[in-house]
Amino acid sequence: MFDLVKSLKDSGLGYRKVAQELNNRGLTTHTGQEWSSAYVYAVILRHEQRIERQNHREKTYPLIYSKMWIE
Repeated sequence: MFDLVKSLKDSGLGYRKVAQELNNRGLTTHTGQEWSSAYVYAVILRHEQRIERQNHREKTYPLIYSKMWIE
């Protein structure tokens, strides 16, 4: 579903027009509700946040050794 939402948004439609297009096609949200502009925005935002989290998880950081001595 995200791919369709993203392709409509990338084609130049605004959030409201994307929601209208999805509703005209008879598609509903995962809860069975009609699409709204706020929901379209939230779907795109959540996808971007998910990609950012995945990239953060896959990033490797250099090891930093403490100078503290433990006996």
